[in-house]
Amino acid sequence: MYIGWRKIIANNLNVYGSKKMNIPEPEFYVIYTGRQKIDKDIISLRQDFWNDPDAKLDILARVIHSENKNDIIGQYIIFTHVLDEQIKIHGRKRIAAENTIRICQDNDVLREYLEGLKKEVVPTMMLLFAQDYVTEMYAREREEKGERRGEKKGTMKNTVRMCQRFGATVDETIKMLAEDFGLSPERAAKYVNKQWKESTLKKEED
Repeated sequence: MYIGWRKIIANNLNVYGSKKMNIPEPEFYVIYTGRQKIDKDIISLRQDFWNDPDAKLDILARVIHSENKNDIIGQYIIFTHVLDEQIKIHGRKRIAAENTIRICQDNDVLREYLEGLKKEVVPTMMLLFAQDYVTEMYAREREEKGERRGEKKGTMKNTVRMCQRFGATVDETIKMLAEDFGLSPERAAKYVNKQWKESTLKKEED
C-alpha cells in the first residue's frame, strides 16, 4: 500500500505545494486461512481488537476466508488447508509438502505456479517447517531454563538437526543458518558441515 501511494504521489502530485492533495482511499484486506468459522466479512480494530468505542483510530478490513478455485487468493487458501491436513497426517516432513503440491495440482489449484516452481517450493516449505519447529523449541527451552551462556550455539545445533530431520539439503541448511543467525556464508557452511558430519557418524555408530 505504501509503495502504491508513493508511486501515485511521485508521478502526479506536488507534495511541496499548498494545494490539497486528493489521494485514493486505502482498502485493507486480511486473508484468513484457519479452520475456525468466521462470521464477519469486515473486521474493525476499534470493535474487534480493542473493544473500545472511543478509540482514536479505527481501520476496517475485509476478511477473505473462503476457498475459491476461480481466483488466486481463494486457491491459496485451499493450498493452506490441504497443507494443514497433510501436516496432521505426516507431520512437518517432506512427504507433507510433496503431497500438498500433488493434491493441489490434481485439483487444478495453483497448478501453473506449482508446476513451474516445484523445485523451489518444496525446499522453501521444508525450511519453513524446520524454522517453525526450531522457533517453538527455542521458546520452550527459554521458558524452562531461562537465558544462559551458549544458548545461541545450542539453538544453531538444533537448527541443523531439524533441517536434517525434515529432509533439507546441506545448501538449504547453510542458507537458513546464515540468514537466521547473521553468519557469513563461509562460517555457516563450516558449522553446518561439521554438525552434519558428526550427526552422520553418530547414526552410523547407533
